[in-house]
Amino acid sequence: MKQNIFGKILALMIVLLFIGSIRPSNGTIINRESRIFKQVDFLQGDNSVLNSAWGHVDVTYIGSTEFQYYNLVVNGDWQIRNAPLWSFKGTGVEHHIGLIFDLKVQDGTDVTYLEYIDEISPFTLSSPPTGVPSSVIVSDKLVTVGGRGEDGVPGGGAVEIDFDVGMVIIEGAFNLCFNNQDCGVDECVPASFSNSLRYLDDFYDLDIPENLISIDGLKDPTNWASPDIDIHGDPIPGTGGCPDDNSDWQGKREALEDYVTTEKYTMDQIDLVMDQLNLYQDVELFGPHHAATVNVILKIQEEEDIYYLIGISHDTEQGRMGGTEYQAVKYDPDTEKVVSSVFGFAAGESLDWFVVECPNNDPPSMPVINGPENGVIDTFYDYSFTSVDPDGNDISYYVKWGDGTFEDWFGPFSSGESQIRSHKWMFPWRYSIEARARDTFGAMSDWAKLTVTIPRAKAINTPFLNFLENHPILYQLLQRLLQL
Repeated sequence: MKQNIFGKILALMIVLLFIGSIRPSNGTIINRESRIFKQVDFLQGDNSVLNSAWGHVDVTYIGSTEFQYYNLVVNGDWQIRNAPLWSFKGTGVEHHIGLIFDLKVQDGTDVTYLEYIDEISPFTLSSPPTGVPSSVIVSDKLVTVGGRGEDGVPGGGAVEIDFDVGMVIIEGAFNLCFNNQDCGVDECVPASFSNSLRYLDDFYDLDIPENLISIDGLKDPTNWASPDIDIHGDPIPGTGGCPDDNSDWQGKREALEDYVTTEKYTMDQIDLVMDQLNLYQDVELFGPHHAATVNVILKIQEEEDIYYLIGISHDTEQGRMGGTEYQAVKYDPDTEKVVSSVFGFAAGESLDWFVVECPNNDPPSMPVINGPENGVIDTFYDYSFTSVDPDGNDISYYVKWGDGTFEDWFGPFSSGESQIRSHKWMFPWRYSIEARARDTFGAMSDWAKLTVTIPRAKAINTPFLNFLENHPILYQLLQRLLQL
């Protein structure tokens, strides 16, 4: 890795500190920003729906050091409840997010205006926002998404984000630096990969060639097929794209193996994916019909239930310019289903997996353990642990003392910087200290070992101790019992 990576990481950490607090705070209600309301026309080939029941609001808000929450009442009905807004571009900066609500009409009904009351606040609401409703003209939003699997993106009901007032954001993972490009019809997979790779290439100075980083350049590696063409010469959504048999991400992995490491994570590994985001790695979300770049995952507790809010960026108007936007998928890990609707990921559908990329990274060296190899019981001894990372990344250590106790991951520290920990043993024995190193990208070394002998004094040479020496498993069990 090049040295300026660390300066970039430091800058990213400073931004995260502004975003960092994940606890709602009391404060003054934020003034209403601009809103644009639209009725969605799905232009999805055989699954097209004009004048659908899906409503779409483009919410503009100013970034804050705290999470903010959006609530929307449409025609007297409290639709969007306590939708978290995160400041992924920083504080004081204008943000946009596209949120879905139900127009409460039959598909095919043209909605020309509506009345609404909304509110952005630094805390969740227990009742709908109040005030004088505003009347607004409703325009059309032409939506084309997808490009995975043999079937086009199906329809489905509009289900809005809904959280109770007592919801708590217990953990957040952010990736704040990535691209969001316009793409062609059925190009969601190469576009999501291209977004990620352009970020990684810029952030880590990887010098990935354009033919392996552009949307067009990623079509062959992902097994992308061109959509059919209609009588007007236009591509038909849902007739092309990538297969959903793993070959899309596996092909991309092989093509980029000289530059990045690519791994698949299943949906039950979402907590591990959050760890990867916080390690400055990039993530894509794959569903049965669509793929998108992930820029945030929030872990949310609502009473006894846990949900995840997955923030995505994608082109919602494939084949036309200006359709890129940020949206949020509410996911229930218990039912393994999407809870709230967004374009390409319908409520009630399952999600397939995540794909995670990071720059190629070598693990740190096996730690060198220095310290006394002989001692006496009930006496502290110092041991140093030193590992060198070939990429210059910072290092954390994990130490097992051989008596059932351990030092959980501590660090990170500079590569090559020795760390000292002290320990004492309460029984005579031959102990094996084991240590492992891990860099900031999660790569781990092999285990290092050092044997320490704590002899027994001659005065306590008893048959019982002789018995324990000849039955080491029983001796270890006794050690653990005495530690309870």
